[in-house]
Amino acid sequence: MTKRKQLLFYKLAVIGVALLFMFYPGIADKQPQIDARVMITAIGLDKTENDKIMLTAAITVASGGSESSGGKETTASAEGDSLNDAIDSLAGALGKDAQLSHCGLVVFGRDLCEKGVEDEISYLIASGLISDGASVIASDGKAEEFIDGAAGLSESAAFSLGSFLSFSVENAQVPMISLLRFASNSGSAGKGAYLPLVKIGLGGSDSGSGEQSGGGQGEQGGGQSGQSGGQGQQGEQQQGGGQGGQEAQIASADKALIFKDYKAVAEFDEKATLALTWQDPQSDRGLIKLDKFEFDGEDFGRFTFRMKKKGVSVKAKFDENKPTVTVKMKVQLETEDNHKLSEKQKEGFTEKQLMDALRESVKEDIDKQIKGGWEKAKEIKVDPFKYDSRLYRKNAKKYKQTVETDGALFEKLEVETNIELLII
Repeated sequence: MTKRKQLLFYKLAVIGVALLFMFYPGIADKQPQIDARVMITAIGLDKTENDKIMLTAAITVASGGSESSGGKETTASAEGDSLNDAIDSLAGALGKDAQLSHCGLVVFGRDLCEKGVEDEISYLIASGLISDGASVIASDGKAEEFIDGAAGLSESAAFSLGSFLSFSVENAQVPMISLLRFASNSGSAGKGAYLPLVKIGLGGSDSGSGEQSGGGQGEQGGGQSGQSGGQGQQGEQQQGGGQGGQEAQIASADKALIFKDYKAVAEFDEKATLALTWQDPQSDRGLIKLDKFEFDGEDFGRFTFRMKKKGVSVKAKFDENKPTVTVKMKVQLETEDNHKLSEKQKEGFTEKQLMDALRESVKEDIDKQIKGGWEKAKEIKVDPFKYDSRLYRKNAKKYKQTVETDGALFEKLEVETNIELLII
């Protein structure tokens, strides 16, 4: 290369670098263009009347100012023929790239659950847009209303709801289910699965069961929506709460929605849901209640316990042609209601006698809950406990011979329990 050509090459290179800095100033100061995208922390999915997918997102709009300025919390909605279309519509309405990598919670509206969520679950897992460890719940109503209300629980609805619903929170009544776990359960031999069924409402004396976690107390309420153009609707979180200044709170979180082949087919009440909770190895915390304890002809009323530890294994086998499942547990509970038994000790009963009787009463209650959950499953002919999958893995040939049809499984299967309980 001649010196003249070298000089021309250097001039062109300098001009190219100058143009790059001119049109992309973020490169010059090494600052990312964070104003060009938003982070979605939770999404809600509904089926509209015209059979479209409505996507409602709890989002953080990153601030381009100083580090102390943080981000802005808001909610936004968009719809499309599919979830992919709805995500594209949301990004178009916001004028920003919608990032789902930080999404920790997926909420399905009840209408969508009853019509089926297979396409949405498959897309979320296959696309890789969201972690397959994200939590999934069902809303007892519209997911859109749930996300809007949940925006009042804290600055980040996803983290607030996730911590509330996980079993690390003492008052939670249902185990959390991940995206991948729900898909795995739905693809099992019996195609039975379940999701926590959660309802959100306004705080105050009329809200829910009255046993909300502290995560929902004293936080900002409600979200208000307004038009932002296109198909999207966007509303910033309002300070000071929803109607009448009441805070948004979890009104109910003690039931489960039962699915068969990705479609919601029934609802478990609180007692039947406890059968799911006891058999979930991940649910090793929580508030346990014994509604009634009787000893020596006297009713001592309700006893409340905090679960300290729990180990559980579910074993399935065939006794000849009889399928049997044994739920084996080791549970450690703590109670502060021992004082209720002090009068009986004055009458001559030992502490060991009283605690042995209390322990047996709690074991009988757990046994009744687990077997009652299976009775409910038999009524609806759906197995959300995955007993069928365990039997299939144990002996596929015997499974096909004896319980290949749903009816045979529910007619023949027996559930037993083996419970070791320590009360401290």
